[in-house]
Amino acid sequence: MTWLDDLTLRTVVVHTTHGPSLKGVQVAVHDDCIVLRDAMVLEDESTAILNGEIVVPRERVLFMQLVDGVAV
Repeated sequence: MTWLDDLTLRTVVVHTTHGPSLKGVQVAVHDDCIVLRDAMVLEDESTAILNGEIVVPRERVLFMQLVDGVAV
């Protein structure tokens, strides 16, 4: 991994242990959390767009998916 990889923003889907999945742009990954911007809540029949940055604690992350330009 290079320094450029660290600067490249990517769209991810974060599946949580409790609650809905979130799709957004991964801004940062820290030891204790993941930070997303332009996030939306993915639910069965609708999506809700969230304003600002969203912090997801690591203990709530079940797994993450990288999104490569395909709508989720």
